[in-house]
Amino acid sequence: MLVNIPFTNINAKALLNYYNDATNKEYLLLKLYCCVLYNNKVNIAKAAAKRSDSQVFTISQIVLLAIPAKNRFTSEAPRLLYRVIKVAKGVYTLLS
Repeated sequence: MLVNIPFTNINAKALLNYYNDATNKEYLLLKLYCCVLYNNKVNIAKAAAKRSDSQVFTISQIVLLAIPAKNRFTSEAPRLLYRVIKVAKGVYTLLS
């Protein structure tokens, strides 16, 4: 018996308890896969909403890169100047 279960608020344990029958293993795996895809889509949308205020830089523009204190030596400057030399799919290549 196939029952349509909504993708929201669903977990693997609940599905395993509901579909204990060996004949529904393929359906269970498909449903779990769909749940993972749905959750990934939601997480990507949340992450995109958080960084909606990010800046877009152009080639040959000089940018100021802030280095967190835990990722730099105490003698290093907290901010470094870099030039954008390449932009591909939202990833910047920088030259110091």
